[in-house]
Amino acid sequence: MLVSAENLKLDKHPITTEASYLQNLIRPLNEMFGITYFAYGKTFKDKTYLFLTTTPLATEIFIKEKFYKLAFCGDITKYHSCNILDIHLHSCSPIIQPLFQAEKEYCHLGNELCMIRKHENYVEFFFFGSTPENYFINNVYLNNIEIFETFIRHFKLTAKRSIKKADQQRITYPEEAGDQTILISDEIQKLKINLNRLSYYPNILQPNFPELKNILTSKELEVSSYVIFGLSAKEIAKEMEISHRTVEKHIDHLKEKLNCKNQKKLISNLLHLKDK
Repeated sequence: MLVSAENLKLDKHPITTEASYLQNLIRPLNEMFGITYFAYGKTFKDKTYLFLTTTPLATEIFIKEKFYKLAFCGDITKYHSCNILDIHLHSCSPIIQPLFQAEKEYCHLGNELCMIRKHENYVEFFFFGSTPENYFINNVYLNNIEIFETFIRHFKLTAKRSIKKADQQRITYPEEAGDQTILISDEIQKLKINLNRLSYYPNILQPNFPELKNILTSKELEVSSYVIFGLSAKEIAKEMEISHRTVEKHIDHLKEKLNCKNQKKLISNLLHLKDK
């Protein structure tokens, strides 16, 4: 059954009815990195579209304000498999600014990663997002892309029932949506990237923790500067040329000294204390 975007009853559509299931699925990502938003889209040759999300309000705004004119309705032959951070969309596509502003204002959503995967007969979109103030989530994306790839595989295996429901109620958009959308624009294709390790980005500013210099050891401060970017213990160990078990001990000490029960809280506290 096809459903026109303009006549879509969100309260009865899988976009809404499956939202709580998706919220539970992303809970580990929320606890690890502060991911608060996930969405899955799939567009076909006939330009029909299925969609699932943790945040139906964002979809309601997307349709109500006709943001579909700008995104995700294009000819699938024009897409490319790539990963795109929304900071790149901000810089090269000013026309999308109202969408980002609406997401921030009404959904407290920002700092998104879009992973596009092109197939022969369809294109898939996987969106991850956090809060507007969590700018360091972009460094988490850069250094943990394999975790998000693993989540995608897990999602497609465990959410088959939800995906089937959405497929049975595909959405159609007005012809005015057109083919030249922001994710297939020339500017975006110039920016398509493979997300690499932080070590490949030597110009990223290393954080400073003035308030912690009298509390933490020099090694703990150094570990903190990597933790805030989302690196794992093994990755930090490689950068510092020490064992990952030693790094884990430093992280445990950091949690204890900063009264943090988990990694998410530790990163949050370090972000709060950065450069203060």
